[in-house]
Amino acid sequence: MALLSSGRIITFYSYKGGTGRSMALANVAWVLASSGARVLVVDWDLEAPGLHRYFRPFLNDKELIREESAGLIDFMTDFVQTMATPLQPSESRKEDWYEKHADISKWTKRLLWPSGEDAKTSLGGYIDFVPAGRQGPGYARRVNSFDWAGFYEKYNGGAFLDAVRRAMVANYDWVLIDSRTGVSDTSGICTIQLPDTLVACFTLNYQSIDGTAAVAKSAATGTKRNLRILPLPTRLDGNEEQMLKAMMTYARTAFEPCLEPHIDRDAYWLDMGVPYFSRYAYSEKLAPFEVQVSRSTSTLPAMERLASHITEGRVTSLQALPEPYREQTLAEFEQLPETALQATESKKVNPDRVLMFARRGWYQLRTNMTLVSLVAVSVAGLEISKSGLDWWRRLSSSPQNPISTLIADARKELEAGRNREHGALLIAEAAARLDPASVVGPGGSADAQQLYQALMELQPLTLQKSQKDTVLIRPDGLRMVGVAAKQGASLFRLPPQGNDKGSSAGYSAAAFSPDNRFLAAGGRNGSLLVMDADSGRQVWQWENPDPNSAWVIAVTFSPSGNLLAAATDTGDIVISAVDPWKELKRFKQLGVRILAFTPDSAYLSAAGFDTVHWWTPKSDKAVESFRQHKKGVVAMAMSLIEDKQRRMVTIDYVGTARLWTQTANLPEVTSIANEPGLDRLAFSPDGHLLAVSGKKDTKIFEMTDGKSNLKTSLATGELTALTFSEDGRWLLTGSFVGTAQIWDVATWRPLQKVDFAAAVASLALTPNRKYLAVASGDRVSLALTQVTGLDQGFPASQVRGLACSQTERQLTLEEWKTYFGNEPLRYTCGQTSAAH
Repeated sequence: MALLSSGRIITFYSYKGGTGRSMALANVAWVLASSGARVLVVDWDLEAPGLHRYFRPFLNDKELIREESAGLIDFMTDFVQTMATPLQPSESRKEDWYEKHADISKWTKRLLWPSGEDAKTSLGGYIDFVPAGRQGPGYARRVNSFDWAGFYEKYNGGAFLDAVRRAMVANYDWVLIDSRTGVSDTSGICTIQLPDTLVACFTLNYQSIDGTAAVAKSAATGTKRNLRILPLPTRLDGNEEQMLKAMMTYARTAFEPCLEPHIDRDAYWLDMGVPYFSRYAYSEKLAPFEVQVSRSTSTLPAMERLASHITEGRVTSLQALPEPYREQTLAEFEQLPETALQATESKKVNPDRVLMFARRGWYQLRTNMTLVSLVAVSVAGLEISKSGLDWWRRLSSSPQNPISTLIADARKELEAGRNREHGALLIAEAAARLDPASVVGPGGSADAQQLYQALMELQPLTLQKSQKDTVLIRPDGLRMVGVAAKQGASLFRLPPQGNDKGSSAGYSAAAFSPDNRFLAAGGRNGSLLVMDADSGRQVWQWENPDPNSAWVIAVTFSPSGNLLAAATDTGDIVISAVDPWKELKRFKQLGVRILAFTPDSAYLSAAGFDTVHWWTPKSDKAVESFRQHKKGVVAMAMSLIEDKQRRMVTIDYVGTARLWTQTANLPEVTSIANEPGLDRLAFSPDGHLLAVSGKKDTKIFEMTDGKSNLKTSLATGELTALTFSEDGRWLLTGSFVGTAQIWDVATWRPLQKVDFAAAVASLALTPNRKYLAVASGDRVSLALTQVTGLDQGFPASQVRGLACSQTERQLTLEEWKTYFGNEPLRYTCGQTSAAH
């Protein structure tokens, strides 16, 4: 983690309760500590303290009832009592005498592992906690009787709190404050006086949005400090998609004045948001301690993104917490209170007794005993749980023909959301027991059809748990790259075969060559790397001569494949020859984010700030300049249609879409649409169709004779990704609410919809239209297309590879014996089960 010159104070605030504010703070605290940071957490919600519930496993006094658990209100009371004590005639106080009383460290509680050791993370980070105060009958009296007006007016409380602030940032890297809700005489302490950053938590209803936004705006204008405000929508539930989109739009408008000018609004709202998962409503369990089998059903990715925004990129992910402390802590979180244990005691099952009963049931089944006999044993006193019945059914299955059992159990695991990795293993094992060339699909055998359905339930398939902005598929469909701005790119095989999580492939921006041979990507210090697109082996590097450059912003090959272009963060545009590699020209154009060659490869189009320039290696100056873009260019696409004229479409920040046509004289410009919120566009491969998306829908224009005619509108809602398939038959859309959709270009009807846990940042389709690659939230995934009439079958060997890509473990010896008895151990996903 990059060190700060001094600590930072972050306040978590919500206008109403029930937003998950305290949960978010506690989760973020552990993400920060995992990076090696010194973290202080303060429960300033004096009227309704509860933050200690999230730290219960780490506290000796879990209910905060002992003298040692004095906290914030006791700290404040101690200061006031000291100030109120009369001085002796010979005594006097210096102006800054209270500085020594401002050190809150003696009121902190170091969080401990269940073993009693300091809860230090693998990188040495830790969390100190200041509770609201010692709980018990006298707590409410101490809080209600504290005279805040007197604290400020009589005892110079404002200066004292400034001193407290200085002490906190001197001793800690990050200070997280849990503020009380609503508006009060003292709420300004947490929202204005202390913080460097205000995390404004709200749920998607008018009262929460309006109230939180009003407080955030007031805080921004009420402090002399440059207060950063991070609006955070919480409890996001995708079951009501239309309402979710509508209220998110309302929230974006309400908080617009609070965001700093340089922040990319679309990117911010894609990142920020905490999904609702019902299991978190029943306990105070923290996501960093959970087994991350499926991050799509965890709040951890949202917490990591929040931590990244809070730290301005210094901390982007949770570093592995030390074992066995993590496991011990999780067990503490999952331990039910005594009353809950009593309520569930009658349903507890001794696994040894269940297994004994299961074996007995298997024997009875083999000797033709009836189900009545089985029930009689249960009535006799052995209570059977659902898991016990599952064991009995598995053990009573014939090991000689386990395929149908494997598939049935895999579907049970997936449908119940119990164990995705185990379900994937069972699918892989079932596929391994079919003929490798047999077709797994709707038209196959009974087992093949069931296996196909299980595979569909396993999707979307996770390729990498890493946030990416863009996914690109090689023209032949055999490789894919995922890339994120200012982060590493990853190269994947398609379809995935086993546990391949991608190989490193440069940084920040990437592009495949049209002939499938090369992958170009940004390198360190603004350099440009060219790699073999199969192996990832480097074949050439362009060294950036500018010492101030750090990143390549955009990369593209010409359609002819003989030119490669890149743009850097310091305004350099370089055009190079391809194989043999050589720099041809270097130009200067600031603010370039988008590069595209004209389809005939004659010109390179570069969109920077409010102007698009066309460059060519044959000239030292721009050959065309396209201006009039208000506040900058947000989207650009090139098209070459039948009359061979070079055409380009751009959208500016105020939502004006224009068609530009190169002529012998000045470029001709035609307005296509003018609608606030237009920000995505895509040409069909033949240039005859143009898709333009806005806040409500996606408009389809027919391009003929240099003119655009509105053909239809699709009710897509606000999109985050838009592209055509390579053959032009499908339009692919990705939405803010995490939906990827396939549309039939012939009828403009939706063909398939795939839901993801977070907003879709980018999507791409393989040429055979079987695999849809998606970057969404914190992962890169594959969805399997299920369009009627398309070849939906997969070879059994490929199904095995797809399933194995979803798990990092093997069948245990016990699991093997459950399904296969004494059958010799064999390889499942690349390693023998005997090893596990």
